[in-house]
Amino acid sequence: MTEITYQEIPATEWEQFPVPTPKPKPDKYGELVTQLEQGKIVVLQTEDENDLRGKRIAIGRRARAQGFLAEFRVKGNQLAVRKSDSPIPESKPRQPKRRKKTGE
Repeated sequence: MTEITYQEIPATEWEQFPVPTPKPKPDKYGELVTQLEQGKIVVLQTEDENDLRGKRIAIGRRARAQGFLAEFRVKGNQLAVRKSDSPIPESKPRQPKRRKKTGE
């Protein structure tokens, strides 16, 4: 077993160490959503219903985060997507669910 070696350092030296920042995960839909935002229409190939649903949800969420809605159409195993002309509906903040008191 290897022995762990260490030494104490003062707080001033601690401050000189950079704060770790997590690497952002690459977004495979980022460029696609940028194309949609610019008004382009794109087509994606889908493998099955689960893949279709996953792509629709992922693209829809990213588009909404960019400030627009996406429209989807399906023909066979192709998913066509474009930027919607509809404005994003305002959503009300969710109220936390109340728990029912039991035993009283």
